[in-house]
Amino acid sequence: MEIGNVLKKTRVEKNLSLAQAEEKTKIRQKYLVALENENFTVIPGRAYAKGFLRNYARYLGLNAEELVWWFEKQYPPEEGLSEKVLTPEKAFTWRLTHTVAIIALGLLLVLGFSLFGPIKSNKINYIKFQPDSNQHLKLPEKNLPTPQNNSPGEQKDNAGNLKEGINLVLHVTDDRCWVEVMCDGQVKFTGELAANQIKTFHGQENVRIKLGNAGVVQVKVNGRDYGFLGARGEVIKWEYPDSLIS
Repeated sequence: MEIGNVLKKTRVEKNLSLAQAEEKTKIRQKYLVALENENFTVIPGRAYAKGFLRNYARYLGLNAEELVWWFEKQYPPEEGLSEKVLTPEKAFTWRLTHTVAIIALGLLLVLGFSLFGPIKSNKINYIKFQPDSNQHLKLPEKNLPTPQNNSPGEQKDNAGNLKEGINLVLHVTDDRCWVEVMCDGQVKFTGELAANQIKTFHGQENVRIKLGNAGVVQVKVNGRDYGFLGARGEVIKWEYPDSLIS
């Protein structure tokens, strides 16, 4: 996600000037410009960058927590460095180092392509539900949570049976994951779930989910365990039943 472009495009669409944004958010214009240009080295520290980003996003009517999640994913802190001591100079050094690494990787890929031909990509981005297939990602058994006959929070009727329709259970096994869930065309949840959290949802006709870290979320529908829909760090969109998300 291009965080800066989202901020600037939204501000322009709302016909708001930087001066207006500064007056309402109390964030200096040079920092607002830095956010829109993703020039975070101008901002004195990660804690300030995330705070400014969260406030500016809320002012523009955007999902602040989602943008902060993407910021942390795209601009991780240096190992062993606390957020309070990430100075602009160190942030610049970090970005310069990673830029050089990306250029070097690109050269290696070009060289490999010329020597060995095109490399096929098997990355999963969109998944189509197929009732009779066992299509979820196969991970080592040691990483799979113990199956449960009665998942916590599953919605049941007075007789103890699962409610009619679609009963969705999301279980974050470890780490954390940004999640969006739509039931019958309506957004039911958008936000981040932490390790060991379990969320349940109910729809009559269909459900759609978007996972920002698919390798840590176990998915169950109507008591059937679909496991993990992707790898760690992979963004997955998935719909139940039987239609491909565009």
